Amino acid sequence: MATFLPIRTPNAIDQAVFVVKLSQKIGETQLAELKQLENILSDEFPHFSEVKLQGVMMGADGGTTSLNNRVIGIECRSGVTQQEHMLNGERSDWVLRVSEDSIQINCLNYTDWSSVASYVCSLLDKVFGCISSDNLMIVGVNFQVNDAFVVKDTIDDIDYTQLFNHSKYLTGNAWNIGLLWHVNSGWFVEDTEYERVLQVLNISTRTDETQSVKLIVLIEHMQQYTMSSVIPVESKNELLQKVFGELHSNNKELMKELVVPNIKENIGLT
Repeated sequence: MATFLPIRTPNAIDQAVFVVKLSQKIGETQLAELKQLENILSDEFPHFSEVKLQGVMMGADGGTTSLNNRVIGIECRSGVTQQEHMLNGERSDWVLRVSEDSIQINCLNYTDWSSVASYVCSLLDKVFGCISSDNLMIVGVNFQVNDAFVVKDTIDDIDYTQLFNHSKYLTGNAWNIGLLWHVNSGWFVEDTEYERVLQVLNISTRTDETQSVKLIVLIEHMQQYTMSSVIPVESKNELLQKVFGELHSNNKELMKELVVPNIKENIGLT
């Protein structure tokens, strides 16, 4: 029987994404200030580039204006490293992107929550330390975790009960429709402290015949917290640590409900 393996050890996280939503788009002055990050982060992020808008804008008279090459942000990537990862052995560990009205940090080599969260907060400190914060507020936070499991060598006699519980997150078709399926759902969680948090869960399966991995199961859990009142950038530290910590706990509880006991043990959720 096919066996489901986490995509890395000791967790199944392909990447974790941290997003801070801002009250306004980054302006030209702030874009110029953000270019300081190329030097500030040069040791950790040797690859620095501008983010440019792509596309066209339709005018009232039916004419079009090209938006190409308009700079809307910056992106920093850490160097490529060898990772213990079944699908991507070499890639950047971190990506930092600031564009338009958001700051996004992608962790692509997840180790443990304490180390990752601490590093994310240090990067946010450096970003906010560069830009003028007059009238700049934090209006929301997104947190997404992408977990993945693979089946190697054979997909004969696939049995998804070896990975998933019969929980509220999976419909009947997931068990009966065969090898490939896709379940997408969204709901709000009411919380006395954080009010409403939008939860989006996307579970899908796909095959990959180009390598020894024959089947990949993707679990993408995104949480979107929109603040009831805006928060000044100067007050960010304690708030962001607390919110990201709560959303991390929500993700762990969802995964505990979703996967079977031996899988939970394999990825450190017991």
